[in-house]
Amino acid sequence: NAPLEAAQHQLEQRWFAYIPGFMITIALLVMGLVGLLAWRSEPSRYELFWFGMIGVQAFAAYTYIMVHLRGNFPPPRV
Repeated sequence: NAPLEAAQHQLEQRWFAYIPGFMITIALLVMGLVGLLAWRSEPSRYELFWFGMIGVQAFAAYTYIMVHLRGNFPPPRV
């Protein structure tokens, strides 16, 4: 039973190591959406549009990287 418990512990450590990355992706998405919503209220301010687009693009890129780095490891069973 020890190898199974060791594998489960290692899987949990790997999964919890990605929590800060998930929090960063959520923050990037929120910042991007806020920028785009602000731009919709003032369409002449293109810096808000670009701020929003950069936030959404960073969210997409970071999510893509996280998914491919995580691999096929399912979340731990609680």
